[in-house]
Amino acid sequence: MWGKANTSPGPSRGVLAWDRSAAQQVWYLRHLDGQRSSGGGMQHRYAVSRAERLANLAARLLVGAGIGPKRMVLVTVVGRSTGKPYTTPLTLVETDGQRWLVAPYSGVAWAKNARASGRVKLSRGRTTEQVCVEPANSHEGAPVLKPYMHIEPSTRRAFEVEPDATLEEFEAIAANHPVFRVRPIGSGIPG
Repeated sequence: MWGKANTSPGPSRGVLAWDRSAAQQVWYLRHLDGQRSSGGGMQHRYAVSRAERLANLAARLLVGAGIGPKRMVLVTVVGRSTGKPYTTPLTLVETDGQRWLVAPYSGVAWAKNARASGRVKLSRGRTTEQVCVEPANSHEGAPVLKPYMHIEPSTRRAFEVEPDATLEEFEAIAANHPVFRVRPIGSGIPG
């Protein structure tokens, strides 16, 4: 069925729709910014191409077999409403001894599910680890986004700044790109 799949406003700050002419899944993301004088926000359009979907499938298979860059992991999170596990390949960013997960596209399901549950399963090959995830604020997320853009150049089109931008510029856009701190369950480390 063509047309909008979800038009309800909410925490996703966007809607998912099908673009009939391109026959591609299209995210219309509306980044709300109350500080703008126009009162509105910027609207970004991210089209996930057939090639990107195939690359994600290949990455899921390879990482599941333990093949590929060591920073790649499979993140499995339980759906908020379905209770079913969903798995997606992601890059685990390590900075200053901390591990982070980044959602380059705002409003993606895995990030919403991770925020709601606070736990995900990381796996690579035969190794799995249950971890806690905590959303980072803009100040914490900025120093993670900058190296992420260098590690994952394929996601650069989703960002409103260039990879060589200052940390202040990354901090300004961090709310549009969810970053999660990864901690072992029961680590007891205060945030």
